[in-house]
Amino acid sequence: MLPRNNFTVRFANLFSLGGVVRRDSFYKCEYDLTEIQSAAEADSYLKVAMQRYKQLFFKAGYVFRGKNDSAIEYLKKRFRVMEYISREPVDTMFKEIAGDLEMYSNAFLIKTRGDNIPTINAKGITKSGKPVVCYCRVHPATMQAKYNDDGVLIGYKQQIFSGREKEFDRDDVIHFTLDREAGSIWGTPRWIAVLDDIKLLRKVEANVLALIYRFSMPLVHVKVGLPEAGREGTQKDVDETQKLIERAPMDGMFVTTEGVSMEAVGTNGSAIDSTGYLSYFEKRVFSGMNVSESMMGRGGAKQDASTMEENAHNIIKADQQVFSSQVKEAILNELLLEGGFNPITNEDDIVTFDFNEISLDTKIKMENNELYKFEKNAITFEEMRDNLGMVKDNVDEDRLYSNMIAQKNTLEQMEQQSNAAMELAKLNGDIQMDVAKQSAKLAAANNPSGSSSDSNASKNTSSQSSSKNKTKSSYTKKNTGNGKTKDTHSKSKAVDSINTPKNQYGKHSMKVGESIDADSPGQRTLNDMYEKMSEDITNSTISTADIVISGYEDQIKKSILTSIDSKSEKGCKEALIDTGNEDKLKDVNMSFQNQGIINYSNNAISNFFSDIKNIACNEQGERDAIKTDLGSIKYRLRFIADYVEKKSYWYSYAKMLNHVGIEKMVIQCGENSRHKDKHNTVLSTSDFNIDEIPGYGSGCSCFLVPYQNYS
Repeated sequence: MLPRNNFTVRFANLFSLGGVVRRDSFYKCEYDLTEIQSAAEADSYLKVAMQRYKQLFFKAGYVFRGKNDSAIEYLKKRFRVMEYISREPVDTMFKEIAGDLEMYSNAFLIKTRGDNIPTINAKGITKSGKPVVCYCRVHPATMQAKYNDDGVLIGYKQQIFSGREKEFDRDDVIHFTLDREAGSIWGTPRWIAVLDDIKLLRKVEANVLALIYRFSMPLVHVKVGLPEAGREGTQKDVDETQKLIERAPMDGMFVTTEGVSMEAVGTNGSAIDSTGYLSYFEKRVFSGMNVSESMMGRGGAKQDASTMEENAHNIIKADQQVFSSQVKEAILNELLLEGGFNPITNEDDIVTFDFNEISLDTKIKMENNELYKFEKNAITFEEMRDNLGMVKDNVDEDRLYSNMIAQKNTLEQMEQQSNAAMELAKLNGDIQMDVAKQSAKLAAANNPSGSSSDSNASKNTSSQSSSKNKTKSSYTKKNTGNGKTKDTHSKSKAVDSINTPKNQYGKHSMKVGESIDADSPGQRTLNDMYEKMSEDITNSTISTADIVISGYEDQIKKSILTSIDSKSEKGCKEALIDTGNEDKLKDVNMSFQNQGIINYSNNAISNFFSDIKNIACNEQGERDAIKTDLGSIKYRLRFIADYVEKKSYWYSYAKMLNHVGIEKMVIQCGENSRHKDKHNTVLSTSDFNIDEIPGYGSGCSCFLVPYQNYS
């Protein structure tokens, strides 16, 4: 390693030294630093302005940045040991140095060296061979510099106010400066230029004070005597009046004859107004100190205050850059060299002393910008953390939010969803089995097999045909003149068994549950599925409730579609029987699907389950409330199923009539039906709208008959 003396050589300004350098002579700063100290102690404006800048300097703190995290950790360890040895926090030392810089533009640290440092591996790099143990801050006004014949700085001397002094080698002193002139080792104090303005302001204020004192108490003119012959005042009268006034108390009054008159003599409005002068000199001082009225606690416009605050931030940032570079060169590099690192030629070992952004808004924007650059693949993870002032090596990525919290929650949700899916698959299997059983029962009821079944079916068919013929023949045809007919007879018992779910006013009654065949295989299947779903939703969590509901939604849609197919097939068979075409039961396709009915069913079920999801999410944790609310909307599912089953039945019935050559059909409604306005309406079997045929709602009792059977 090269000797330290070969790195830097500073030359003094020979002109500032009077053009002559004397051997073994020490020279003070060319500026009177004690005058600044005295002014700061005596003048409140200067004191407050300095305090504002000192506070801003380390307002947001600082960080060590570098590519080698080991070097950063080494420096932090060295500073912790220094704090223990010197019994002074390093942060406090840096803040005091910054305070001296803002006040005097000069600051000094004296190095204390030792043979070894406890727990630290360090070796001195100067001619003494001893590493730095700690630093001691000294007052800049007490320091003097020593030069050789060529004006090269070779040492310092501290001379305190009591007269005691001590010399130091140049390598044992760190001199921080601001605004240093070329050729000089001393910084130029900024407050030197404003001291005369402050003195002038205080002088003007003193004059104003004297003016106030002068005219705050009015001058009283006492006139003795009258301007008439023989009544003039004599000297004796004047002396007596004067004594009377002097002996009178401050709050007393005078009682005199008409020969004595008193008059207060003032400026009569002609006194000078000093407000403008005071304002001018005060603003001149504020400008010289580069502060605003708001910074000095005087209020002022918000816009002006923001602008001046930004200017103050810019000044501090410039000072911080200078201070950072000097700390890096004078402190950090030496400590790193003593610890075996090489920040001079190895860029990876360089560690910088960087200040955090003092403006909170700017800091947030800068940090967001670093995160944005990392997200857009402009910088690496290590570069992002380094720019944010964080360590980048040996980072436990498992402790990052994404891996520690978000990913963990995702895995837990996936596990819960997997368990729920397994339970749902098992439940779906059970539901599918129940649906298959119910479908088998429906198939057995609609397609009997075996001799006994055939015989029963034949009897049932004959009985149904006879019953329907009797029922239909009991109707009398009455022409209304518009192609429609009205009946004079009530509907059959089969139709009477279906009650209306709502009365003529649209209100529910006790017969709502009775208006639908709740004991039919399709309704029983839906009822069992809904009860099971309610239980599962009540016992589920927020993360699994949606999965459970979605699974049941699909199964109920499939169950209703199965019922639609069954009713459609049954409607076809009834049409063949009513038209005397029983022989075609095995040859004709027994199903006519209407996509409109299927779409209506799917949409209605989707809306129904949307409400179920809202109940499950809004009342999660309130099991009784969930179960009660689910039970209160159960009737809607029965109504949807009943409506689409009836529509499918009569749609297939009408299509089969057209298939076997029946061109017209007639709508029949009971006397108490809500839709009796449609009674005896004649429709074409080849050209009709799905809304024109029964059922017109859940529990609707209207039905169709072939026109040929209508009489």
